[in-house]
Amino acid sequence: MIRRTLVVGSAAVVLIAACGVAHQTDLNSAPAAQSGSPRVLEPSQVQTQVAGRPAAYLFTATSCESCVAAVKAMQTAARDHGGVQFVGVDMFSADSPADISAWLQANGLSLTMLVWTIDKDGSLTTKFGVTSLETSVLVGSSGQIRFVNHGGADPALLAKQLAQLT
Repeated sequence: MIRRTLVVGSAAVVLIAACGVAHQTDLNSAPAAQSGSPRVLEPSQVQTQVAGRPAAYLFTATSCESCVAAVKAMQTAARDHGGVQFVGVDMFSADSPADISAWLQANGLSLTMLVWTIDKDGSLTTKFGVTSLETSVLVGSSGQIRFVNHGGADPALLAKQLAQLT
């Protein structure tokens, strides 16, 4: 088994974008790059497209077994809070869209419920001050951070916070 090290910074930014998704304004309804695959956008695309909307970011990695519950909670919340943009942020810079897809499938998670990005250059972790996995950051439509939750997932608390965003 290969031990993965969490890498937040990198000199190179790899553009990973689904063809035709860049013009979408509603990330939750953007078509997947391929049927049955997660939508993986570059961090700058996510930030641009989420601007002016409430958003919920979940910082995770495919090597994080305990993150599965947090992703499930976010996916449930995404079904109930259509006005909020939900973004899964993979903090492990060596991951690829295929790694995210395999991790989601292996854990019985939806491939298309959340939009994903791989924070290869650490721009999102830096922007939101995230230092650990299983961190969720809820941002109001003005771009101001409203709530930050560390470790685990409390679906009731998440629902309460999301209701305050919209």
